[in-house]
Amino acid sequence: MSQPIPIFYTISDDFAPYAAVAIESLLPYVSSDHQYQIIIVHQGLRQATRQNLKSLTRDNVEIIFYEINDAKLGAIQNRKENFLRADFFTPSIFYRLFLADLFPQYDKAIYVDSDTVWNGDPAEMFAIALNDDLIGAAPDHSVEHVAPMQTYIKNAVGVPAAEYINSGVLLMNFKQLRQDDFTQHFLYLLQKYHVDCIAPDQDYLNVMCSGRITYLNEKWNAMPKDVEFAAERVDDPKLIHYNLFFKP
Repeated sequence: MSQPIPIFYTISDDFAPYAAVAIESLLPYVSSDHQYQIIIVHQGLRQATRQNLKSLTRDNVEIIFYEINDAKLGAIQNRKENFLRADFFTPSIFYRLFLADLFPQYDKAIYVDSDTVWNGDPAEMFAIALNDDLIGAAPDHSVEHVAPMQTYIKNAVGVPAAEYINSGVLLMNFKQLRQDDFTQHFLYLLQKYHVDCIAPDQDYLNVMCSGRITYLNEKWNAMPKDVEFAAERVDDPKLIHYNLFFKP
């Protein structure tokens, strides 16, 4: 049997119920041909929360907990420029940017936000070739009809709006990210420039990975849209991402 497929979730205790739904949705789609490792990166999950999530373990689905310590996050301060969409501060949004260095045993991995529901086998996404690209991600069409966001993406982030990716679902080339010292580069930029971002982790990924992104089919990150744009829906999605304000 091949090496396990690592799938990362990064959560705090209050997001655990949503992560449980996401993991539960995955279970009907896993293949007996593969082993899957669900790695939950967190700070301070309660023991009861861990036990509840651990109960989702199956024969070929292992659930692993990794507590990230403050030393790894020392450079990420509770400053306004690090707030998520300028509303609140949560260091967990930055965890994904540290994963390649924290887990040297993996050359490649899937990262998924907790506000997602699987509708297909993660092994299919994992099989997508990245070559020397840093990440695989889908374009963020959830903001394409928002004029201020289009201006922000073009003028502040500095990438074409059609190429602006959503960071909630990532296929990550850990090996290449380590070779390029991605984490250290990110920390350098974060501490030196204090850029005020709308979505800090997502905007840094868009800038730092520009030109080295494998664009995934939207079926791997199908985000709901306002009803007037229903004609643009994604047929047969493999992973539904209830992004922004479209949460059940």
